[in-house]
Amino acid sequence: MKDKSRLLVANTIMAVMLMLQTGEAKIGLTGRVVNGTRNDRAVANQPVNLHENVENASNKKPVLQTTTGATGTFHFQLPDSLFNSSFYTTTHFQESEYYGPLFQIDQKEMQLKDLIVYESTNSDSNIVVAMEHIVITPGSEGLEIKDIYFVENRGKTTFIGGRQVATDKFSTFGIPIPVGAEDIGVGGDLMDCCAILKDGRVHETMPFNPGVRQEVVTYRYPYEGRAATIEKEIAYPTAVLDIFIADSTVAV
Repeated sequence: MKDKSRLLVANTIMAVMLMLQTGEAKIGLTGRVVNGTRNDRAVANQPVNLHENVENASNKKPVLQTTTGATGTFHFQLPDSLFNSSFYTTTHFQESEYYGPLFQIDQKEMQLKDLIVYESTNSDSNIVVAMEHIVITPGSEGLEIKDIYFVENRGKTTFIGGRQVATDKFSTFGIPIPVGAEDIGVGGDLMDCCAILKDGRVHETMPFNPGVRQEVVTYRYPYEGRAATIEKEIAYPTAVLDIFIADSTVAV
């Protein structure tokens, strides 16, 4: 009889704990995963991760994980202690990782913006340079050059790269660097972690989603005397090319 009583008490305690845990999740998040290549068609059975936006976080693991239903919809529940915290969603579709916009929890029930994914391609036929700015600043050790590209993927697929430039890394955009250039650096959307210098080019290796990216390289070009000759390769269809000289006494 005592054993039955203990079992009943234990079951009651477990039931109360479950009720408390269930009751704690008071914030509801709802969103969809859609395929931008297929005119925003719903993506079913797609894993989705929820990440908290925490600065300098060493642990990048998601807070929660779920899977979309037949209509591409996903749901998360969070405790109300996370009210006013910031989050974002991610999903891995085909060969690429996709990120939803950053949002702050300011309502108990929130409808998130669609998490858009795209099908992959190995063709760069939709990659064009909308504008390129070359900024040249004369210095004591040579010409300081900043090459700024506004690059567009005008298609509806993600370009995952063609040429392999390192282990498991493929070039999605290659910026030619003149022979003799020194102190090469990168900036804009081109990050150190994903830039590979190979065969006279700085290669971007991040998948290129539809849209615009700003890719920047900087370098010093040494020269002697009063003149320098730089051979500049135009590697992509380019709509606009500007050259700026940061010194009125220098002529091109």
